[in-house]
Amino acid sequence: MRRDELFPVLMDRRAEEAPDRVFLRYVGGGEWTYAGLAAASREWAAAYAALGITAGDTVVGMTTLVPDHHASWLGLSSLGATDVSINRDYRGQLLQHVLGNSQARLMVTTESCFDQVAAVLGDVPGIEKIVALDGASGSLAGRQVLSRDEFLAGAGDSPALVTPEEWDTTAVFYTSGTTGPSKGVIMPWGHLYRLTRNFIPMEDLGADDVFYLPAVTY
Repeated sequence: MRRDELFPVLMDRRAEEAPDRVFLRYVGGGEWTYAGLAAASREWAAAYAALGITAGDTVVGMTTLVPDHHASWLGLSSLGATDVSINRDYRGQLLQHVLGNSQARLMVTTESCFDQVAAVLGDVPGIEKIVALDGASGSLAGRQVLSRDEFLAGAGDSPALVTPEEWDTTAVFYTSGTTGPSKGVIMPWGHLYRLTRNFIPMEDLGADDVFYLPAVTY
């Protein structure tokens, strides 16, 4: 594979070639054009950088599938940081293990997950701050909570962005935990490319086709 076939590189190219073309449309509402998602990912990258997130860091996401999810993922990737999206039904010891094992200092979630998160935060000292996509600023179990608007408003100057290589990590996914503690599986960009090419019949699709993905993306 070529470096220019990696998703972040393709996104930037599509944003230049067809900025107003719809790229993603969500069943629950909302959509991204190529240019819109590219701009949003840069905004999220700047907001993450303002909180001290740098290359090699991990950020836990525990959310429903919303447009912010993809802007956050690409924003982290452009910093060389790693998205760790987890099942929003995790709770108790399983959630405690995953949060601690991720080594994340920052968590992005929604108010619907607050109760289960608060129940384990006392045993997860690594999580320092929480971004609430649909809530107000405040605190949760002694940790600072930033609203989505406050988080994005804190973005400073555009940080230096990186273009990934195929061996760089795009995300960490956790196994179900049915035979022991969930294990974090590292997903490189090259593996994501090959997985997608094997799963989706690219040669049968044209520019006007729509691919429906009835699945979660964590």
